[in-house]
Amino acid sequence: MVKVHRLSNGIRVVLEPMEYVHSASIGIYVKAGSAYETRENNGIAHVTEHMLFKGTNNRTAKELATAFARIGGGVNAYTAKEETCYYAMVLDEHLEEVIELLGDMLVNSKLDSEDLKKELEVILEEIDMYQDSPEDLAIEHLQEISMPDSSLGYLISGKKEVVSQFTKEHVKSFMEDFYTAERMVISVAGNFCAEKVLALLEKQFGMIKPIGKKIIRTQTKFHPAFSSVHKDTEQIHLTIGFQGCSYTSEDKYAQDIFEQCFGDSDDSRLFQKLREDLGLVYSIYSFCNSYYDMGLFQIYGAMNGQKVEKAVKEIGLLLKELRQQGITEEELFCAKERVKSDLLIGLDSTENRMAQNGKSLLLSGQLETMTDLLQRTLQVSKEDVMRYIKQYIQLEKTSLVLVGNGTKRNDQILKSIWSHGYRE
Repeated sequence: MVKVHRLSNGIRVVLEPMEYVHSASIGIYVKAGSAYETRENNGIAHVTEHMLFKGTNNRTAKELATAFARIGGGVNAYTAKEETCYYAMVLDEHLEEVIELLGDMLVNSKLDSEDLKKELEVILEEIDMYQDSPEDLAIEHLQEISMPDSSLGYLISGKKEVVSQFTKEHVKSFMEDFYTAERMVISVAGNFCAEKVLALLEKQFGMIKPIGKKIIRTQTKFHPAFSSVHKDTEQIHLTIGFQGCSYTSEDKYAQDIFEQCFGDSDDSRLFQKLREDLGLVYSIYSFCNSYYDMGLFQIYGAMNGQKVEKAVKEIGLLLKELRQQGITEEELFCAKERVKSDLLIGLDSTENRMAQNGKSLLLSGQLETMTDLLQRTLQVSKEDVMRYIKQYIQLEKTSLVLVGNGTKRNDQILKSIWSHGYRE
């Protein structure tokens, strides 16, 4: 039985006991990411995440790393557009220790200037790493040009010229505003005593201040656009984007099924047509990122520069066919079986349950367990998917990005297809 509790300062705690396992997973979710930044501090959420591992008032960074190693070392963190998460998966006998360690990180972080200076160098290397990946560059650039007036379009890592100027005062100010009880959810799944865990969480996190800065986000709008980025690569890396639905929309279940049918597996229409039938690409897939007020459905492929125009036109034909005819009963069945397999197998993992519970409660304000998600997805009909396709896959509202050699030629291809090729 999954239950939601509150600490004395208002932090929401979601607990899912699993008495038959020998492990436990915990996630500290904070509603703080690049979507809550400005152009002047873009990247600060990611920098803050890094700095919380650099030592506390009680432990050096080395002592923290050693303490994590002594309980199995399964501790990590990530920053996304709308949340930051610090999480761990440990043997159930070590849950108390990892709660204390995570509490020390979030409450007693040292935030030393010299440590920040060194860590910024590491983060700048990380930014360069993403820039060296044409796949990442193509996907992120499409998000930037499709949401130009919204912080959702910002890079999670930020831009080097901004990140390099951060000081510990910037990090402290960000934590004061965002690392507050009202913006946090703690999720635990596994073998534990709920009463004991709640007492431990109260001790470690109960002193976090309840409320921070009032944050107002502007409504995000999708802007069809095209762009090409010159990069010295052997292949051209292509992304095509459409507006998707938000994670608060009832359409998200149909969106998951559409994604499965169109480009999320080897038997999908996208893979079978572009790779298996036509041999145009090696890598091709689609995915959707959903946010608070909208989503972004993206298609990615890598191919020889001479094949770009044909590949883009073939993708357009697949989408037009889906808009006219929808998916088949066989596709619906297979998509549901894949979702069912993924979710039911995932139920064996304390980490998967912890993540689903924590993220759903933090972002939507409503708890949706993996079992809830499965039940809603299995109810999706062909008609639901067709309604989703008609509403969101609008061929006249498309964003296109190419990354690779031959910028001028790429621009010509893009302008021709963007202006004419995707109009019904």
